[in-house]
Amino acid sequence: MAKVLLTFLPTTADQYDVTVALAQVLHSDDFRSFAKDVVEPIVNPDSSLSRRLVNFSVHLHQSTVGITRNDGSGMLTLPSAEVRSKVTSPKNFLNF
Repeated sequence: MAKVLLTFLPTTADQYDVTVALAQVLHSDDFRSFAKDVVEPIVNPDSSLSRRLVNFSVHLHQSTVGITRNDGSGMLTLPSAEVRSKVTSPKNFLNF
């Protein structure tokens, strides 16, 4: 497991909002090669749709102020350091 600190998040965003935004990147074709093919064999290895999606989880740091949902930061958990390196590379840098 590898973790990435998320900062400068909109304080009005909830966990669902951040998860959906990250899924648009992490479930793109660029990241499908990182997903493990565990049980089912790949029928057509050239097809990106036959690959599994990268698993990840998001945890937002809760705000102590009642008018915001989070304090602008959180933690992204990824399956490996290799995925973390790709996510944080300048080409794929996530900016929320």
